Formats: sequence, C-alpha cells, structure tokens
Amino acid sequence: MHGIWGAAIAATLVMAGAFGLVLWRFAPRAHVGPLLLALALQLPMCAVAYYLVRQPIIDVLQPLFGQSPIYRWGQFLYAPLTEEPAKLWPALLPFLARRIDRATLAWYGLALGTGFAIGEAWFIGDLIARSGRLADLQWWQFGGYISERILVAPFHAAMVATTLRGWRCWRGGILAGLGVAMLMHLLGNLSIGVFPLIFPAALVPGMLQLFVLLIAVAGALLLVYYATGKVSATIPGTSTTCPKCNATRKRSLLVLNLGFKRLERCPACRRWSVV
Repeated sequence: MHGIWGAAIAATLVMAGAFGLVLWRFAPRAHVGPLLLALALQLPMCAVAYYLVRQPIIDVLQPLFGQSPIYRWGQFLYAPLTEEPAKLWPALLPFLARRIDRATLAWYGLALGTGFAIGEAWFIGDLIARSGRLADLQWWQFGGYISERILVAPFHAAMVATTLRGWRCWRGGILAGLGVAMLMHLLGNLSIGVFPLIFPAALVPGMLQLFVLLIAVAGALLLVYYATGKVSATIPGTSTTCPKCNATRKRSLLVLNLGFKRLERCPACRRWSVV
C-alpha cells in the first residue's frame, strides 16, 4: 500500500479529533447532530468540484490558452471559483439553513471547512497514489503533507464561515460573503506563484510552510471573532489559578506547552509558572 494512505489517515484523525474535541467542549448541544451532518456532507465535495466542474473547464480552456502567461496565472482562479460554492451548498439545505444565524455561523463554517479539508486530504492522496510517485516512502515520511493538510483546515473553515457571515449579517448578502471568501482563497493560493519570484529558491519551501501556518492562525482567529464578536487569546470556559499569587484568570492560548504542563505568565503578578 502506498504510504500516502497512512499519511491521509493520520491527517484525518488529527482533524477529526480536533473538531470532535472542540465540538464536545464548546459547541451548543442542540447543534451537535446538524454540525456532524454538515461535516459528513462536505467530505466528497473537493473531488466533486474537481472532476465535475474544474476539470471540464480546464479541458476547454487549456488547449486555447495553455501557453499564455495570463492563463498560467489565471489557473489560480480555478480553486476559489469552484471550491467556495462547493463548500456552501450543504448550508443551503433547509434542515441546516434554518439553524445558521449570526450566533451559529462560525460553528457551521468550522464543520463545513473541516469536512472539506478532510475530503481534500484524501483527494490529494489519491492523486499522489495514482501518479506512482513517492511509492517507496513510509507514511511518516509524508510529514509535509500531513502538516499542510491539518493547517489548511482552519483556513477552509474561515472562508466558508465568511460566506455564511455575508449571508446572515452583511447588506450584500450571500454573494458578498462568497466574493470575499473567493478573494481570501485566491490570496492564499497566490503565494505558490509569488514566493518563487521574491525569495531565493532555497528559502521558498520554508516560506511557504510559514505562510500556511500564518493563514491557519488567522483563520482560527477569524472563526473566534465570528463566534464571539472579538478576538481573544483566552480559551472560553476555562480558568486556572496562579500558584504564586493565587489570582484566578482565564487560560491563555499564548503559552509554552510542555506536554502535561504549561509555562504561563500571570497577568496579575507578572511572573511565570509551570501550571
């Protein structure tokens, strides 16, 4: 068996586990079932968007414009124009649509984006396996693939949540939200073409990895903003006590994780402690 399948399983377990943990700890109980349904409906949509929409467009346009520099840059439009509508359609089903409002749209964005990211991991894995390349690698040697697939999940979620935000909150409605999500997707993808032009070749892989990490963090923070109306570095519903001054505070995301312990700075006494 090609090692990419083990890597796809590993990436899926991490994404599904993270989604399940967030759902269990923080999601509104009445929405857990619909959120799981939204995720499940999204799983095949990356492949569906590619084979039924994107590939037919490529088959028509590539013979006509394939040698043009404009077309080569225009290829970056394929994913935004086909994938963002594909992520949206389950939200339009009446069973889910009536549950999506200003208070819940971040949750449905998270479910739809995570489902799409899991499906995309398997779609890319299938392309790699059928190409016959890298067949001699073990699954743990696909670390770059695993980390990238995991990190793009919150960005996918933020993009579909932006579409839902436009639908439920903006004057321009669903079209405005979808347009902004497509622009976010385009800007994210353009790094693949732009970075080789502005960085030395040896630095490009590292810069791309850093960029993916940054958009993952930005996507997560945008989801928090959509859910709470503010961007906070604290974890909702959790608190801890400083062992040095006994002050109680909300747990922060800005910590050094030491496994079962965390190195945290107390905002009250301004001292660091292992908690």
